[in-house]
Amino acid sequence: MILRSLARSLTAQNWATVSVELLVVIVGVFIGIEVSNWNENRLIEDRANALTEKLRFELRLETRNIKTVYLYHEDVLKNAERTLQALTGKKEISNSDLLVSAFRAAQYSLIPNNSAAYEELVATGGIGLITDKVTQRAATEYFKSRLFEAVRKSGVESTYRSLLRETMPMAVHRKIRLACGDDARRGLDIDDVQPGDLLDFKCSPDLSPIEVDVAAAALRASELLIPALRLRIAIMDTELADIKARFIDGDWQRFHTEYAESLAAAQEAP
Repeated sequence: MILRSLARSLTAQNWATVSVELLVVIVGVFIGIEVSNWNENRLIEDRANALTEKLRFELRLETRNIKTVYLYHEDVLKNAERTLQALTGKKEISNSDLLVSAFRAAQYSLIPNNSAAYEELVATGGIGLITDKVTQRAATEYFKSRLFEAVRKSGVESTYRSLLRETMPMAVHRKIRLACGDDARRGLDIDDVQPGDLLDFKCSPDLSPIEVDVAAAALRASELLIPALRLRIAIMDTELADIKARFIDGDWQRFHTEYAESLAAAQEAP
């Protein structure tokens, strides 16, 4: 309608009308572009907010894995130190307790790889839309980190683990694993885990007195276990400090707190 009117005004050389109608067309086009841009920006903002909240949720869930790995290896370290004190004569413990602690000192924990959501964000360019830079930084550091894989690898490949398996009779090792290892804690509610629950709990392996005495004597007689155990302790001590500094304290503290608050709210809900 405007364009036909503009054409008639141009034919009649009615320049005043032409100017007004041109102005109306320009303003209309400008408003249309602005509305379109506003809608597009609103959609982008909505998507960015949704992606940010999704990533925060993923990180809050990851705090369960971080807490589990940290507490598990704290228990491993406690058992390693207890074993070292017993083998060096600094602390007297029963032969049965020595065997259990020595077994637990050789354990390690896995951490599930839940990076699919983050990798999708990176692949689709969504990571650049994250509005909370603390969340973006924490996610990037965590999902690209090789720390937890290094912790697992050092446990698997530790000299102490190999020596223990060579020294402790297989039947004794199996009975302790079933009664005092991960097998005895299947189905444990991770959200309720406290220090000591994962690998420092009381247990009673089905071992005869002879089995206990023979296995403990073999451990005490080994000249290689003590230096290997000292090395294992030093490595675990450093690994735990790294986990705490990078994924428990600092930026990550908020995600641990938020997850704890969400659990408390869920428990209080009717």
